[in-house]
Amino acid sequence: MKFEQRDLFGGQGLVEIEDLFQQQPLPPFREALFCRLEAGGKVGAHRQEHYAEILLVAAGQGVAVVQGQSQPVQDGSLVQLPLGHSLELHNHGPEWLSYFIIKA
Repeated sequence: MKFEQRDLFGGQGLVEIEDLFQQQPLPPFREALFCRLEAGGKVGAHRQEHYAEILLVAAGQGVAVVQGQSQPVQDGSLVQLPLGHSLELHNHGPEWLSYFIIKA
Protein backbone atom coordinates (compact mmCIF):
# COMPACT_ATOMS: atom_id res chain seq x y z
CA MET A 1 0.00 0.00 0.00
CA LYS A 2 1.40 3.39 -1.04
CA PHE A 3 0.22 6.81 0.05
CA GLU A 4 1.44 10.40 0.32
CA GLN A 5 1.52 12.67 3.33
CA ARG A 6 2.09 16.41 3.21
CA ASP A 7 3.63 18.31 6.15
CA LEU A 8 4.04 15.11 8.22
CA PHE A 9 4.04 15.72 12.00
CA GLY A 10 3.95 19.47 11.39
CA GLY A 11 6.91 19.39 9.01
CA GLN A 12 6.88 20.65 5.45
CA GLY A 13 6.81 19.13 2.02
CA LEU A 14 5.76 15.80 0.60
CA VAL A 15 6.57 12.33 1.96
CA GLU A 16 5.80 9.26 -0.14
CA ILE A 17 5.22 6.19 2.05
CA GLU A 18 4.95 2.52 1.17
CA ASP A 19 3.86 -0.05 3.77
CA LEU A 20 6.13 -3.00 2.99
CA PHE A 21 4.27 -5.39 5.32
CA GLN A 22 0.90 -4.29 3.92
CA GLN A 23 -0.47 -3.96 7.47
CA GLN A 24 0.45 -7.56 8.40
CA PRO A 25 3.19 -7.53 11.08
CA LEU A 26 5.99 -10.09 10.99
CA PRO A 27 6.87 -10.58 14.68
CA PRO A 28 8.94 -9.25 16.31
CA PHE A 29 8.62 -6.45 13.74
CA ARG A 30 5.46 -4.35 13.76
CA GLU A 31 5.92 -2.25 10.66
CA ALA A 32 8.33 -1.67 7.76
CA LEU A 33 7.97 1.45 5.66
CA PHE A 34 9.86 2.74 2.63
CA CYS A 35 9.69 6.54 2.56
CA ARG A 36 10.84 9.33 0.28
CA LEU A 37 11.07 12.93 1.52
CA GLU A 38 11.21 15.59 -1.18
CA ALA A 39 14.20 17.94 -1.50
CA GLY A 40 13.95 20.74 1.05
CA GLY A 41 11.32 18.80 3.01
CA LYS A 42 11.09 18.13 6.72
CA VAL A 43 9.35 15.52 8.86
CA GLY A 44 8.37 17.34 12.05
CA ALA A 45 9.45 16.27 15.53
CA HIS A 46 7.51 13.32 16.89
CA ARG A 47 8.01 10.85 19.75
CA GLN A 48 8.25 7.07 19.38
CA GLU A 49 5.32 6.34 21.69
CA HIS A 50 4.46 2.73 20.85
CA TYR A 51 7.50 1.04 19.30
CA ALA A 52 11.25 1.47 19.08
CA GLU A 53 12.42 1.93 15.50
CA ILE A 54 15.43 2.22 13.27
CA LEU A 55 15.80 4.48 10.28
CA LEU A 56 18.07 3.31 7.45
CA VAL A 57 18.90 5.83 4.72
CA ALA A 58 18.87 4.29 1.24
CA ALA A 59 19.71 7.41 -0.80
CA GLY A 60 20.20 11.12 -0.36
CA GLN A 61 21.47 13.29 2.43
CA GLY A 62 20.02 15.25 5.31
CA VAL A 63 19.94 15.64 9.06
CA ALA A 64 18.22 13.51 11.69
CA VAL A 65 17.48 15.26 14.99
CA VAL A 66 17.14 12.69 17.79
CA GLN A 67 16.30 13.98 21.26
CA GLY A 68 17.34 17.47 20.10
CA GLN A 69 20.77 16.35 18.84
CA SER A 70 21.51 16.71 15.12
CA GLN A 71 23.38 14.09 13.15
CA PRO A 72 24.04 14.14 9.40
CA VAL A 73 22.63 11.21 7.44
CA GLN A 74 23.42 9.89 3.97
CA ASP A 75 23.33 6.63 2.01
CA GLY A 76 23.80 3.77 4.49
CA SER A 77 23.28 5.80 7.68
CA LEU A 78 21.46 3.99 10.48
CA VAL A 79 19.62 5.90 13.21
CA GLN A 80 18.37 4.10 16.33
CA LEU A 81 15.21 5.45 17.99
CA PRO A 82 14.49 3.81 21.35
CA LEU A 83 10.96 3.90 22.70
CA GLY A 84 10.16 7.38 23.97
CA HIS A 85 12.79 9.19 21.88
CA SER A 86 11.90 11.97 19.45
CA LEU A 87 12.86 12.28 15.78
CA GLU A 88 12.86 15.14 13.29
CA LEU A 89 14.19 14.60 9.76
CA HIS A 90 15.42 17.21 7.26
CA ASN A 91 16.29 16.73 3.59
CA HIS A 92 19.00 19.28 2.80
CA GLY A 93 20.05 17.58 -0.43
CA PRO A 94 18.99 18.41 -3.99
CA GLU A 95 17.31 15.01 -4.48
CA TRP A 96 14.71 12.96 -2.65
CA LEU A 97 15.84 11.45 0.69
CA SER A 98 14.90 7.76 0.60
CA TYR A 99 14.82 5.73 3.80
CA PHE A 100 13.36 2.70 5.55
CA ILE A 101 11.62 2.78 8.93
CA ILE A 102 11.52 -0.53 10.81
CA LYS A 103 9.45 -0.71 14.00
CA ALA A 104 9.75 -3.45 16.62
